[in-house]
Amino acid sequence: MDVNKKLRIALSIILIIINMNIFIIAWLKSSHNTDLQEQTYFGLRNANSKKSIMIIATKPYSKLKLFSIWSQLECFAEKVDKIIISNAKNEFEDELSAFLEEVKRDMPQIGSKIEVQNHLNDRYDAGLWCDALTIEGNATHKRSSVIRPLLLSEYDQFFLINDSIIAVEPFNEVLDALERKNADLVSLNYWMYKNYEKEGVVNGTYWVESPVRAFSKKGMQVYSNHVCNLDTIRWRADCPHLKNLRNHRNKRCIVEKTEIDVAKYFPQDKVFGLYSGDDGTDQHWANNFTYWNKLRDEQSFPAMKNSNTKMLARIRIERPQDFTRCTTKYKDKSSERK
Repeated sequence: MDVNKKLRIALSIILIIINMNIFIIAWLKSSHNTDLQEQTYFGLRNANSKKSIMIIATKPYSKLKLFSIWSQLECFAEKVDKIIISNAKNEFEDELSAFLEEVKRDMPQIGSKIEVQNHLNDRYDAGLWCDALTIEGNATHKRSSVIRPLLLSEYDQFFLINDSIIAVEPFNEVLDALERKNADLVSLNYWMYKNYEKEGVVNGTYWVESPVRAFSKKGMQVYSNHVCNLDTIRWRADCPHLKNLRNHRNKRCIVEKTEIDVAKYFPQDKVFGLYSGDDGTDQHWANNFTYWNKLRDEQSFPAMKNSNTKMLARIRIERPQDFTRCTTKYKDKSSERK
């Protein structure tokens, strides 16, 4: 074999080795950084680099409420930096304390992020969220729209959720969408009102549900300015258009002021809902098994509500895995029924 041929063979072998090394290095880098990208129903996206705080509003009067919070901690809270559980003051504090000890024991990484605060429960979820957020809180029974400076300096995103939601799979999309869409408010569900003139809501009103919402820093201050400084809401003074509604007028008024009205405080291109709240029939996803089941199968919808016991019973029979996927470490399995 002549010298030139030997050189060509040697050179070919060297090139093969170099290419193999390049491939191996690239593979190792992508393997090492798998946590930087995730595949979701909304597409492949980069991991969120913003610092976030999660605030859970609760009045844990049943084991089902604690079961729901556990599911949120296990599947929604892994990537948040801080968790505040805002509890109704002087109610179920011992139960919540025992629950927290269990979280710290079985999910120490999550438990180390949690702070429990007890606040006066006079404005439902909005009050518990606002009291955890603002300077005054309810310590002096004053309303405030000024968010605590430490929260504003530490966190870029604010994830507000209540204890009506049961997580059924890992989910971080409301926070990721804030950054990806350059939004100020992202909710799990959105609605477009069509037939609600009798309740005083203008047809075509776009609004987003409150049980699962995320705000940018700017968006959180806008929410606080319009909602957190509201005094006790009474329908006669704040929602006189509800006079023809037979029942639950105060509750409906609170929903309007702290949930339905919120989207209008933002430019339209700064507010997004991820999933439609209904299938076009005005029946809420939490009460419509067929639609909810479709959302689960086709769009990986990540939650169910604990308020409809009949629907929960059906889900337990037809989709039992959805009751266990986000409570793998929870000991009291009886609580999903209570």
